[in-house]
Amino acid sequence: MNKHTNRCSSGFRPGLRFAGMVVVSLLAVPAPTLAVDYTSTAGGGGGTSYSVGCGANQALVGVKGYAGSYIDGLQGICAQISYDGSWLGTAVETSFAGKSTGRSFSLVCPAGHAVSGVKGRAGSYIDQLKVRCGRLGPNGRLSSYGDYLGGTAGSTGGSAFGPFDCSSSQPAQLIRGKAGNWIDSLGLGCATVNTVRPSSLTISPVPVQYSGFSPGTHRATATVQMSLLPKAEVPVTLTTSNPEVALFLGGSTTASPMIRTYGDGSRSVSVVSQQPGCSTITASYQGASLSREMLVFEDDNWQLEFQTPNSATAGQAFDVSVRRLDPEARSASWTIELKNYENIAMAVPGLSTGALAIPAGGTGSIRVPEGSDGARFQLTVAAPGCVRIRATVGFWKVTKPVRVHPSLRPIGIVTR
Repeated sequence: MNKHTNRCSSGFRPGLRFAGMVVVSLLAVPAPTLAVDYTSTAGGGGGTSYSVGCGANQALVGVKGYAGSYIDGLQGICAQISYDGSWLGTAVETSFAGKSTGRSFSLVCPAGHAVSGVKGRAGSYIDQLKVRCGRLGPNGRLSSYGDYLGGTAGSTGGSAFGPFDCSSSQPAQLIRGKAGNWIDSLGLGCATVNTVRPSSLTISPVPVQYSGFSPGTHRATATVQMSLLPKAEVPVTLTTSNPEVALFLGGSTTASPMIRTYGDGSRSVSVVSQQPGCSTITASYQGASLSREMLVFEDDNWQLEFQTPNSATAGQAFDVSVRRLDPEARSASWTIELKNYENIAMAVPGLSTGALAIPAGGTGSIRVPEGSDGARFQLTVAAPGCVRIRATVGFWKVTKPVRVHPSLRPIGIVTR
């Protein structure tokens, strides 16, 4: 049996490119397809149906095409969006609807904006088109509906239509309607966009060992996973909340892994244990963040096994066990000394001798009878926090951290 096994019973301007660096594991995962809301359409009923769109992972940031007396043909311009609303990489064009005759036009939103509505003029065909651009806010939605661009495509024929605005602060994602030799009709499809953000953060193993005899030799791996493979390189910032417990390789409190645009987007950062305790590892990018706990235990011998859970709830008892692995364990009675390193009171209830109180910063002892190589008991911690508990038997010592969470208070029921 390996005693160190874990025993636990988020005019076109190209988007900005970013710089940064490190070693971290990031896997792009399939993004959900979000429901599309459609605006009204303007124009006539002729032509063949078309839909030119960006898909769920990009926003419509402009319209380009050709126009004379009517809008002859068009296509959308799409950009990948970061969590904070900024564009990533180079914008791409959708498929084309209509004919490529007439004068070319390009109606493109400023960077950080997306199409939020359209208006214009129409009769049997679309005579004129104007595009409204709203600023993108967090998590793939509009923070404002914005203004119409100064440029106009087409002529002054037909009757005014619109404005057709996206609903519920959703940016446009596609243009739809009917087309033949000209664009017969036109409307928008709108949806919240899947943005580039950290979607998963894992720490492995948990807990990770620390050795006083060979400090710096034991490490965990922090793995951050983005929601999408980015179209431009992006840096994710990793931080450790307790540098006395955990530091990134090289002795830094931060790491900046660069997420690439190719491969599987996977990289891994090493986190080096410094001493027993807890440290929160946080991955953040453009306002989106995820946090996970890194737990570090100390065990420099192979004669004592000390099992605790990784987490517990304040005021609720949890199982703890101590076992001697030496061949003389059963030959005589022996004593377990429990050391409380924190400013939080602990107690061992249910002993035959009564409850054992272990004050903040204090110790308590449990006697194990002859013939037994171990003891199983329960421990209660009075308040939330990271508690370090050391079990000592003779010269053998093991220190384990437990993250103690606040207790959940029941919601009262009001009766009349």
